[in-house]
Amino acid sequence: MPTITAARVKTFMSGVLGSVQDFMDGAGVMDHGEFKEDTILYQLHQKLQDKTRIHFYGDVMWGKSFGKLFTKELAVEEQDVRELDYNDNQAWKNIKVDLDHGSDFDLIIAHLDGMDHAGHAHGTRDGSVQKKMLDVESIIKKVIDNMDDDTTIVVFGDHGMTQEGSHGGSSD
Repeated sequence: MPTITAARVKTFMSGVLGSVQDFMDGAGVMDHGEFKEDTILYQLHQKLQDKTRIHFYGDVMWGKSFGKLFTKELAVEEQDVRELDYNDNQAWKNIKVDLDHGSDFDLIIAHLDGMDHAGHAHGTRDGSVQKKMLDVESIIKKVIDNMDDDTTIVVFGDHGMTQEGSHGGSSD
């Protein structure tokens, strides 16, 4: 099922802001197969002459859109929004294997969605959101502790959240 997250992924990868219609349609463009616009991933393939090693772990929407550019992929089908840990745990297990094998990758993309699921399912005041923030922080710390000096980590989120669990919200 396409979500606002799909529109954000399109923007992150291409630098192209989605149209109002993309957002109104739930960014169905991510659900209709390969994403054909210029992207960071495509540029990396061009720079490394198609010898690029991109590993992906997370939401299946990425594989539908960019899968041809991934050399290793574990795409998790959309689960019940109340499932907070499965995808994040699977992503971490695979990232750890990659890091243990050294830099046999040029880029790892991990889409951790447990915190998003916690907020949407329970609202931001529920303890599950704080637990997932700590879980994600722990995963990020473990990545940093296990990566070599030639590895860079980039962390971003696709939206804030209101106290009720809807998209939007602001930081305190």
